[in-house]
Order: sequence, then structure tokens, then C-alpha cells
Amino acid sequence: MGAMKFRKNGKINAENIFLKEKTAIIKLNLSFSKEVFYVLKPAIDWDTCVGCGACTEVCPEVFQLRDDKAYVIGPDKCNTCKCEEAVDICPVQAISVTEE
Repeated sequence: MGAMKFRKNGKINAENIFLKEKTAIIKLNLSFSKEVFYVLKPAIDWDTCVGCGACTEVCPEVFQLRDDKAYVIGPDKCNTCKCEEAVDICPVQAISVTEE
């Protein structure tokens, strides 16, 4: 009886089948197209930091030098610079970035 929905004047209506399949595909895409967002949170190990300032060159919105140590001044601004690059260029690996 389900096939009767697609018949028109005794013939299968291909347009209805296509539309029904297209609708199913759209619904499938909507139900599985979930985007995941996360926030990067930088941190500095002050015992390890040597105050070279490399992180402040890459991300001045996030890092600042004070008293010969780097500090995180904009933890919510990793989206404005390359916090991962700051992690990579730190000569003593004093910077870490976690996803929240």
C-alpha cells in the first residue's frame, strides 16, 4: 500500500519519489550536521618561563611580559591570534593550551 502513494494514473510518479528522497536527504543532513565549537584556554607555567617574549610577539592580545615572566592577559582572545603557534615557539615549553 505504501507504493500507492507514488502512483498517479496507474504509473509511478518519479517526481514524487525524487522529492520524497530529496526531503529525506535534507533531513538526514540537518540531523547529522552538528558543528562543535570549543574555546582555547592558554596557561603559562611560571616556574618554566624564562621571559623571552616570543609569545607576546605572536599573540600580544593574549600574552604580556611582566617582571620577566609571561602572563595571560586575554584568555578569551585566542580566536584573534595563533595561540598554538605561541605554544610551538616557546623555547622552554612553558605555554599550554587546552580546549574547553
